[in-house]
Amino acid sequence: MDNSLYPWQTPSSWALLLSDGQRLGVPECGLLIGRGSGCDLVIDDPDVSRRHVLFTTLAGMPWAID
Repeated sequence: MDNSLYPWQTPSSWALLLSDGQRLGVPECGLLIGRGSGCDLVIDDPDVSRRHVLFTTLAGMPWAID
């Protein structure tokens, strides 16, 4: 895929390690997790807010913005 056409899909060098052992890459634009349908990763759990956390990179380092 040509990422110049889809810059939001440009992968960063960071990934989340899920409890089942899978790795979920964090794109340069970030990965939004929550209950809301507009999130990149939707978690159906009443303890999770609609826009729960954004994983992103700032200055080349990983950040979790709550």
